[in-house]
Order: sequence, then structure tokens, then C-alpha cells
Amino acid sequence: MAATILPISSELHFAYITNLSSDEDIIIALFVATLGNSLGGLSCYILGHLGKWSWLEKYFKIEETKILKYKTKLESFGGWPALLCWLPIIGDPIAVTYGLMKAPLRSFVIFMSLGKFLRYLFIIYII
Repeated sequence: MAATILPISSELHFAYITNLSSDEDIIIALFVATLGNSLGGLSCYILGHLGKWSWLEKYFKIEETKILKYKTKLESFGGWPALLCWLPIIGDPIAVTYGLMKAPLRSFVIFMSLGKFLRYLFIIYII
């Protein structure tokens, strides 16, 4: 349920599980945590994809010219910012923004999953 709109820390659970596990179990935990967290991030992308730009104008008072400017900027970066989807507080909005801007799903999933994988790998390293 982490990496959805629910504020649940997967890092603490992952650190606890890997601290008690054998080497083989740690590898399995790494891939399961990455897959689960990536599916949660994908749910944020889908929520954004279901959104409409007109809602940004109506509810957040963001002009269409600014929306197009942000979309152009996001497209110029490609999928790289999706690496940051693992970050607390801003990670989920990044995923929602990618969905809202109708960014290519394939590059989003690759970069988002890579970022989440590297985060869990780092947790294993420091434990």
C-alpha cells in the first residue's frame, strides 16, 4: 500500500524484513518490494491519466499556457524525473503529473521502477 496515496512507509518494513532474512530471502524481498512499490506508483500514474487539464484550470487556477509550458518541460526531460518517484511527499505527485501529462507509460515505468529498486538496494547496503 506504500507508493499509493496512503502515507505508509515501505522502507521501515523492508529494513525490518531484510534485517531478519538470509541472503536469498533478501534478493527476493528486493524484487518483491520493488514490484509492489512500482505497482503503487503506477496507480498514481493511472489516477493522473484519468484527470483532465480543465480541472487544473478550474480547481487550482492554473492557466492553460502554464500547463502547456510544464508539459513541454516534462517532455524535454524524458523519463528521468520518474527516478524521483520514490521520494517522500513529492514522489506521488510526480507520478500523478506524468499520468496527467499523458507521458509515455513505458519510459515512466522503467525509470520509476529503477529509482525504487535503487532505493531498496541502498537500504540493503546500509543494513
